Amino acid sequence: MGNVKVGDKVRSLVTQIDVRAGALYEIKTVSDGDVWVIDDVGDDFYLTSDEFEILTVAGAPEVKPAFKVGDRVQIIVDSLPWYRTGEIAEVIRADGGDNDCYVRFDTHRMADDCWYAKWDHLKPVSFKIEAGKYYRTRDGRKVGPVTDRGGYYCANEMNYNSGGECGYEGRHDPYHDWRDKHDLIAEWVDEPVKATAPVQFILRNDIFSTAPVAKPAIVALIESGQPKPSTAPYVHANQTLAAKEAKRLAGIHKGQAFGVYVLTQKVSEPAPSYKHEWQRFAAKGEKISAIKELRSVTGLGLKAAKDAVEHWIAHDEPYSRIAA
Repeated sequence: MGNVKVGDKVRSLVTQIDVRAGALYEIKTVSDGDVWVIDDVGDDFYLTSDEFEILTVAGAPEVKPAFKVGDRVQIIVDSLPWYRTGEIAEVIRADGGDNDCYVRFDTHRMADDCWYAKWDHLKPVSFKIEAGKYYRTRDGRKVGPVTDRGGYYCANEMNYNSGGECGYEGRHDPYHDWRDKHDLIAEWVDEPVKATAPVQFILRNDIFSTAPVAKPAIVALIESGQPKPSTAPYVHANQTLAAKEAKRLAGIHKGQAFGVYVLTQKVSEPAPSYKHEWQRFAAKGEKISAIKELRSVTGLGLKAAKDAVEHWIAHDEPYSRIAA
């Protein structure tokens, strides 16, 4: 990101609450590369280093990035019909003089052909989504494992491009800014479990020592005395880590109460198996994925596939299970 200082102008790359993507803001405070700015309604607003770009100082020479073959880049300016904002590509050839590039898009929408892109229409991409891995979203959740759907990736019923941006069929949609919080920003790394002090007890004059077993825990909002966990709450490795997260949330959402709930017992039965992938999606409640999968293998229309999936769920699901 480079050096930033108070008074510099930055352009927001995201739309969040009262900050708009593409709008200019002046830095008021700098903290380890992240910044505080004044948003559109006059409030202090926090932007992390990957959520803004520094504007070139007037009169200063423009610094062109030294793109090279194999670099992964993202389109940041529309140049229709050739490319659109948000697309991810790989540099196939770089012009040493102008620093413009020929790129191949990850979606393969132009097959294996490459396309000319101006250097100031591109920015480097820090990492690539890989099937089977878990990632952290912009709002701090763990999602995965990621599956490769051929041109885009899927995790937790959301679609992503190979650079981690959320959108329909992996393409980022600037008109649906709510998706920004679902963007993947880093590979997920589990926090190490801290060792707990052993508990001692005496039995017939002998001293025995045992360490308590750490139990998973979640944090839930409490309203009217009832816990209201999110649809996909993050499971902390132990109660101590969950309590730390509850304290952090309480500091952000003052006046609201958060509770820590520890897993004391786990009951499960073997999951039923099915012959077809669309049946597995439907049995898990992922109706949209089931309809898409059924259409891809049968060629059915949208309504016919929807009716078939819903009829199977309501009538035929128990008879389709494969005996273990």
